[in-house]
Amino acid sequence: MAGGESHTPSILQKTLKLVKYEWKVVDDEDGEQSGFSGGQGRKEMKQKYLIYLCDKVTACGGWGDRQRGFVNAYLIAYLTGRRFGINMTVPCDIRRFYVPNLVNWEVSEEEVRGRSTRYIHAVGKENQYSFHDNLTRIDFNEVYPEDVIYLRTNVEHYWALRQNPHYKKTFPPWLIHGRPRFFDDAWQWLMKPTPLLQDMAVSLLMDWGWFNRSKPLACAHIRIGVSKYNPEDSRKINDIKKLGALWEFLQPYAKNGSVIFMASDNLVVRETSREKFGSAHRDTGGIVVHVDKQRDEDNACEGFQFALLDQFILTLCDILITTNSNFSFRAVLIRANVKGLYFFGNGKIKRVYAI
Repeated sequence: MAGGESHTPSILQKTLKLVKYEWKVVDDEDGEQSGFSGGQGRKEMKQKYLIYLCDKVTACGGWGDRQRGFVNAYLIAYLTGRRFGINMTVPCDIRRFYVPNLVNWEVSEEEVRGRSTRYIHAVGKENQYSFHDNLTRIDFNEVYPEDVIYLRTNVEHYWALRQNPHYKKTFPPWLIHGRPRFFDDAWQWLMKPTPLLQDMAVSLLMDWGWFNRSKPLACAHIRIGVSKYNPEDSRKINDIKKLGALWEFLQPYAKNGSVIFMASDNLVVRETSREKFGSAHRDTGGIVVHVDKQRDEDNACEGFQFALLDQFILTLCDILITTNSNFSFRAVLIRANVKGLYFFGNGKIKRVYAI
């Protein structure tokens, strides 16, 4: 593309839900940057920070876990009046694929150099439950008064914070609709796909005839779990020999002229789909790598890129079959529509009516 510009068709640009609560930085009388101003009547404070951290020091979780970590760390920052940041460098910098949208989460080292700092590790059962329990009752800034908090987390803190008496009066209206709506809203405010990710998606979708399709795009994400492609996964999710209901469900769509998009953590699933549906089958063609458990492999960043591409496309599907996976569940939340939504588990497909 000329000049390196991205010409993503406008149909991919999801309408953003703008509200009156926004991040903004203002200068006080001393020239210091004040923090959060969101129409909540809160006193302005000297700029403090809460930065989501995912680095080589410890495990962060898979991509779905990290997405959950992003938005829940953002919620804590919002309620505590801290400037929010994201520092994710494993297996490669998140900014290769996503950049700030409405919320500027890029915080430079110079911006926080010399400030008092604390690290909170809330990953792993014992650590995450202890931190989560604390969030139901503590005044965060009293317990963690440091200027810069680096937070490692990958779990939900929404309900804990809703119960916290310190934040009941400042809990904004846009958060009262529940976790699914909160995740979708927060994700749109935080993340904008880079030209690299957008252009990869558009190239595939144009090749598939998605923009002028007359038949639904039928998709599935099937997580198998531990296998030779994903040997370090924690458990087996689905039996690869018991996918008959999946193929039976998708067959009429293939015969009717639909494109069948298949994403999986196991290449055998994609290969079987290709055998079953022939020219109707589509996939991204990417390698299978677990973003966290195989983070040190030479091709980890390439695998991460294709995983993000898989999820990006899943959010655009007319028919979407998900599985027991945080990866596809986050796609469902971003898709924000139960129409044509199904769940595959225990060898069966069930209609999903609410998320």
